[in-house]
Amino acid sequence: MRFFSKLVVYTFFISGILLFPKILFAKEPDLPINDPAYAAQFIDQSEEDPIIMEAGSQKTITIHFKNVGNAIWRSDSTQYISAYTVEEKYRDSIFASSQWRSKNQTAKIPGTIAPGKVGTLEIQLQAPQTAGDYVEHFYLASEEHSWVRKGYFFLKIQVVEKKSQVESTPQNSTAPSKSTESTTKLEGASAGLLFQSYKNYTAKGGQQMSVVLLLRNEGKESWKNFLLKASTPKPPLGLSDELTFADFSWEDRNTVEKAKDPVKVGVVQNKTIYFRAPKKMGDYQMRVQLFEGEKQIVAPDIFVNIHVTEDAPSTYHEPYEKVEEQAPQRVLLEEPNIRVGLWKQDEETREVKVRSQEDDYKVYNGDTLVGILPREKLALMKADNGIIQYNDGNLQFMTLKYVKLEPLTKPHAVFEVLNWERTVAWRGALNFNKYRGSIEYRYTEDRSGLYVINELLFEDYVAGIAEASNDSPIEYQKALLTAARTYAYYTMSSTDKHSGRNFDVVAHTGDQLYLGYNSELLANNNVLAARETRGQLVTYEGNVVITPYYGNSDGRTRSWREVWGGMEKPWLVSVPAVYDKRDRKGMFGHGVGMSQRDAAYRAEEKHEDWITLLKYYYTGTDVEKIYK
Repeated sequence: MRFFSKLVVYTFFISGILLFPKILFAKEPDLPINDPAYAAQFIDQSEEDPIIMEAGSQKTITIHFKNVGNAIWRSDSTQYISAYTVEEKYRDSIFASSQWRSKNQTAKIPGTIAPGKVGTLEIQLQAPQTAGDYVEHFYLASEEHSWVRKGYFFLKIQVVEKKSQVESTPQNSTAPSKSTESTTKLEGASAGLLFQSYKNYTAKGGQQMSVVLLLRNEGKESWKNFLLKASTPKPPLGLSDELTFADFSWEDRNTVEKAKDPVKVGVVQNKTIYFRAPKKMGDYQMRVQLFEGEKQIVAPDIFVNIHVTEDAPSTYHEPYEKVEEQAPQRVLLEEPNIRVGLWKQDEETREVKVRSQEDDYKVYNGDTLVGILPREKLALMKADNGIIQYNDGNLQFMTLKYVKLEPLTKPHAVFEVLNWERTVAWRGALNFNKYRGSIEYRYTEDRSGLYVINELLFEDYVAGIAEASNDSPIEYQKALLTAARTYAYYTMSSTDKHSGRNFDVVAHTGDQLYLGYNSELLANNNVLAARETRGQLVTYEGNVVITPYYGNSDGRTRSWREVWGGMEKPWLVSVPAVYDKRDRKGMFGHGVGMSQRDAAYRAEEKHEDWITLLKYYYTGTDVEKIYK
């Protein structure tokens, strides 16, 4: 199993299963990554390709993925991580077993996997009855949320004819010998070693190997708590490292396997033991012992010799390695775009006049580039009965899709909507009709509404937010804009609030007030605060969270559940708003999260910095740089 750069061998394509030899490159499926915070990196799998299975048999393959995104993977969340079949997407797999969630979905990755940590995906395969060479394609997904970036992988499986089961002990079976360990032996319990595939191995440090053992209960009673354990490697002379033979499939550093069911007298156990070469160069011997609970079962001497030719790479981490817990390092994302619903047009106003004095603009009919609008040239767009007309004097067309104008060379270029008057009482008579980035004229998905949409770089959006006075304390402005940035990022990436209208947030206080370029000219401190907090977002346990704010409180903030019900959000709990209380203010706004007035006074009178302010109103949070 590897990612798309690996060669796949196949000839015929039958419902996503590949049969018989022919060489072809496997292209990664083109699936939508709705949330770039979910990303994975393949580490290894418990058995190298091809995975050999007898017809009708079961085998569990363990695959390790590193969480290289910014979101925490939680198996107890509704957005848990599992793998779906692809090529064809959501097809039924003939290798699906009862361990799978469905015939096209594997089990979950269990536990909580923080960014930088490694998660384990166990896929129990149920081989078909027909022998042959197969390839099973999968893609990791965050349930009902997003495909996981770089989450494509596949398993090459070779199904062989079923062999007859071992029925009796061969005449040349190995005689029992004394164990070198001082563990208490269980009276009356003994085992026979009928077969061992290999005894001598040469490998690089950390390399995975396997040995097949046929073991039989030759005692007087069933083994009810049967365990396989392995010895600990002796470090070469001069080394103090604590080494292990453990594989990721083991129970711990020394316990290979715990049997799920009792092993009856006379029953033969076919055990494939995966183990790893110690990470340091040298010669080692791994001894395997059988236990019934805490007591050892008398058995022949079972061992393998391992010659390690070179140290494992510095990036290799042993299974169950004893390391100090370190805070995961975030992988900074590229700055995203955000789509803002600027202007909802009524029945009387069904046209847009737009011009830019800063750049030529590319003209799109839907997603098809159809021309260029020169700088300073006027474009007119009209809508009627679901049809949009475009006319700039040189280019004219009609479309049932949408029209988009995008800067040709300058992503921060400013355009002006000439037929829109947008004023705000507390900002005087200035018309806020200039914005950076792209403009789009588009009907809603149900065709009932018509919007002018502004798509632009995220930090240009933040600089155009107008929720604070330019004269407010600068640390308060930084805190407020970080909360606003976080609110918008969360709404864009983790909700479908406006999906039917084809944008992420609205430009008014239904989300937060965004006035664009002219607001930048009026509020230079706001622009400075945005620049000095670039890419910084509020997180709770590593995840970007929603950060509401409002005008002022009556002396305390409210919890999420108090105002909106539902599950409590631990970062949105009630805290005292001491300055609102001091000045006997009443509630102005919903009351959840940051009181803007109280925060401004804390910055002014207590001289608190912006991070301290955020951590006060959003309990237990951190402030992290998420994108460049």
